[in-house]
Amino acid sequence: MVMFTVALIGGDGAGKSTIAEKLEASSEFTAKTIYLGMSTQSSNFSLPTSKIVYFFKKKRYQTEVESTGKTPEDKIPAYYYENKNKKRSLIWVIGRFVNRLAELIYRQWIAWKYLRKGIVVIYDRHIIFESTPDVGTKHTKKSDGIFYWIVDHLFPKPDLSILLDAPAEVLYARKQESTLEHLSRRRLAYIEKGKNTKNFFIVDATQRPENVYKDVLHLILDYSSGHNISLQAQSL
Repeated sequence: MVMFTVALIGGDGAGKSTIAEKLEASSEFTAKTIYLGMSTQSSNFSLPTSKIVYFFKKKRYQTEVESTGKTPEDKIPAYYYENKNKKRSLIWVIGRFVNRLAELIYRQWIAWKYLRKGIVVIYDRHIIFESTPDVGTKHTKKSDGIFYWIVDHLFPKPDLSILLDAPAEVLYARKQESTLEHLSRRRLAYIEKGKNTKNFFIVDATQRPENVYKDVLHLILDYSSGHNISLQAQSL
């Protein structure tokens, strides 16, 4: 039995995690969700080294909160990492590069394990899209440029990619973990990347949640039918 991967793409508040949970509970097939973005705090599978790095990043953020009087958050907001262009030592840059690559390989290995069991893998975000720079820009750090080139050219792409699309204002109203500017830029980047991605579809995420789920499920079942893939429910 041949299984496949489905990437749910979209900004914070698009409903990716909610849809992924519903797909896992679906009686149409057996699925497993794997977070494949760049945030350790959101990942359900992470290397110990990544967890250690995140621990110190959170400590640094909490220190800034205490010193500036900002409202603390359980999670480090996405915009916190923007414009952090401090110079780092060569050892730190190499270590970060190696760990990020190892983290992706580890998550991909887990995905392959589920695929071999005949389980559909649902990616909550996907590094292919998350690593795409904003429209009209390039990665400023050389190490980032090399890392994202490897991701874009050598890392396995999802078989089916679905963008849960909604205006930045709608996403911000739902989940204020980023900025309107950031959400707007990322939306354009996802769409632009999708133009050159095979089996890329857009679903209107401003609909009622149950309608969004139906549209996503229809795309998955349609894809499986077109590729003669059997989607029988199995036990994990």
